[in-house]
Parts: sequence; structure tokens; C-alpha cells
Amino acid sequence: MTIATDHSPIAVRRPTKAPTGKAGLRPGKRVARRSPEVARQEILDAAAWFLEHRPFSELTAGRLMEHTKISRSAFYVYFKDIEQLIEALVAGVITELREYGAQWAQQEQNQATALTSLLNNVVNLWIRRGPMFATVLDAAQIYPALAKSVQVAVAQNEAQIARMIASARSHDETASDTDIETASFLLLATQAYLKSRLGTGTNADPLKVHRTLQKMWQRILYPGQAKPGESL
Repeated sequence: MTIATDHSPIAVRRPTKAPTGKAGLRPGKRVARRSPEVARQEILDAAAWFLEHRPFSELTAGRLMEHTKISRSAFYVYFKDIEQLIEALVAGVITELREYGAQWAQQEQNQATALTSLLNNVVNLWIRRGPMFATVLDAAQIYPALAKSVQVAVAQNEAQIARMIASARSHDETASDTDIETASFLLLATQAYLKSRLGTGTNADPLKVHRTLQKMWQRILYPGQAKPGESL
């Protein structure tokens, strides 16, 4: 699936097949030894797939490891418990979002155009992992440790966006309280919109999603560059 925009469209694909797991091994078939990094990533990939198809409440180490070619006990080599595993998934997503934000911030002379690329990347990320995000956000309302991880991540993104709003307003990255509240609104509105459109398994047209977000962010961050008469 590709979001076709005027700025570097990105092709993405949501995984639809479950990880092979141990059931795919022939009797007596030995699995090649993995490096710790590869084994840890296999567990994370299996967890992401599981959360896209099953509720968080069903996720256990035993059920998860059935979708890998690694022994159940190996789970505890890399993660203390399920919550730490989910925190690692969240951290990976936040790192990716932070990289997108940094690319946007670095475009000092053409930030409005760079915003298109940022939102393109964010929408594509939700196409790939939308149901997983929705499950994690729902679980964060129940599990305190997970909620804290999500809150920290949101606060970091708010600060970054608030600096961008301040810079667009006065070319000074010192964010005011109003800038911080505006950033909070943008994040919450974007999160809720993406969750409803791309986090339920029944996806909306990603191009329409991208255009809607583009108009909302453009009008708030760069109102002088909005087209006359343009509306959501």
C-alpha cells in the first residue's frame, strides 16, 4: 500500500501471516543458533503480530513463544516480564517517531513541506502497526507501568512539537504554555483519529487520512500558508 503524495511516497505492507513458530519445524530439525539481537527481535516481532490479532489480556510468555522458534525459557533471558516486553515495543515506536520529528525540525527553510513527509511516515507507521498501537493504548489504561511509559513518550513528543510551534510562530524555540497545550491537542487529536481510522483492522483510505491530518497540522502550525477558502 502506498500513500501517494507530492513528496516521496512510501510503500508499506502490514504483515498478515503469523510468525512460523515451532509448528513449522520438521521432527529432528535443528534451528540455526541466533545472535542475542536476532533472538530478541524475533520475540518483539512475534509480540507485535500477537497484539495485532489478539487482546492484550491473552498475551503470556508461553503463548507468545509458540510463535517463535525459540524455547519458552529464552523469553526471560531478554525480558523480565510481559510489561517490560511491551515497554520495549513502545520504545521502538517512539524512537522511530522521534527520528521523523528530527528530520522535520532540521528543515529550517522548508518546514511546511517537511511536515508532509512527517505525516506520511506517521500514517505509514499506523498502517503497519495500527491494531498493535490500539491494543497497547487500551492496555495502558489498566497497567500502571505501561501507562507511565506511554505518558513519558507523549510528554517527550509534546516538548518537541511545542518547540516547532514556537519556532514557526516567532523563530524562537522557547515554547510558551500555549504552545505546549497546542502540541498536546495535536498529539491527542492525531492519536484518536489514527486509532479510529487505522487501528481497528477495518482501514480507511490512507490518502484521505493523510490529507486530513495535513490540513489540521498545516492550519495550526503554518496558518499563513493555508490556501484561501480551504477547510477540513
